[in-house]
Amino acid sequence: MSYVTLSKYNAAEDTNMIENTDILFNIEKEVSLDFEQIRPAKEQILQAIHYHDDCRDDVVCDTIKQLLRQAGEKADIRIGYKLYPVLKAERQTKSIILEQTVLETKPIIFAQLHKADYLLIFAATAGAQISRWADEYVQQGDPFTAYLADAIASETVERAADWLEVRIGQQMAKKGLNITNRYSPGYCGWDVSEQQKLFSLLPENCCGIRLTDSSLMLPIKSVSGVIGVGKTVRKTAYKCAVCDKEDCYLRRRP
Repeated sequence: MSYVTLSKYNAAEDTNMIENTDILFNIEKEVSLDFEQIRPAKEQILQAIHYHDDCRDDVVCDTIKQLLRQAGEKADIRIGYKLYPVLKAERQTKSIILEQTVLETKPIIFAQLHKADYLLIFAATAGAQISRWADEYVQQGDPFTAYLADAIASETVERAADWLEVRIGQQMAKKGLNITNRYSPGYCGWDVSEQQKLFSLLPENCCGIRLTDSSLMLPIKSVSGVIGVGKTVRKTAYKCAVCDKEDCYLRRRP
């Protein structure tokens, strides 16, 4: 499979993320973000750890604030993506066909993507150092701080994916196109092994992420997924009521 040349740049300097490309499915980029561009709010960390007491515990609040000040030095935030035309949406198998790749998305996700004209394949990471951050506190015998550091690292990569989703939505709107929510293997019934297919559609060593044989991403604080693009697709609420993944992060996100 051939790819166009991967462009690397800092997103803060780019005001024309995709407008200058006439052929949509040739869009392919790798973006570096500064931590302050997507810095999680204290309230988001509290929500992530299911803390519902308005942070009346000063120890929790103060530790989160301290860790957020350190996180920028730990993070190496990168996002890579490529847009592909959808060749066919196969209703019988609930699959989306791109080039020679069949994404077996299963019913929940297929229902959101089957009208898409394009799929944006993406991967994002918060970096290797922040992925190991919590381990430093574990080794120091401080599981409490380790727990909070891990939550901040997880929220950092999710905020990066949020940034991509919002930015792509804005840019596609200028072309008269809509987007769906983002969806990832391992959620909504989509088998995590399908991650191997997504990475086959991205350039080698995209964002420095590698997959293990069991489809685990390294660095750990990484995400991958798809966003549907088209004239008739739209964002809808995540179908949590019909999903059996009780620990899904989307159950607690706005």
